[in-house]
Amino acid sequence: MKKIFITVAVSTILFAPTILLVHAETGSVPPVALVNPIKYTSISAIVGAILNGVEYIGGICCALWIIWGGFLFVKAQGNPDALSDAKKTLLHAVIGTAIILGAGAILTIIQSTITAIKS
Repeated sequence: MKKIFITVAVSTILFAPTILLVHAETGSVPPVALVNPIKYTSISAIVGAILNGVEYIGGICCALWIIWGGFLFVKAQGNPDALSDAKKTLLHAVIGTAIILGAGAILTIIQSTITAIKS
């Protein structure tokens, strides 16, 4: 149950900004006049910047997690239980990396589609 909750939470964090970006670009959300102290001029630019930051930090975390999985393989020294834990760690790191890269690819596809529809 805990793994399902974590998976749903991570998916929501990664894909909710993409959904907001689609709504902001298509105009289905009414425009709101806000004073923006940030250098970005649109909601889609802010969401894009946040996702870029999440991708950057997530990429670093995934690289460190893969290194940790390799360390666990070396540390296992043939112990079947330790090898099983190392394989799980490495598998989870690779899945996390795929999710982070997939979120970036989905964002790029959505932005290019919206730009193509606008013009």
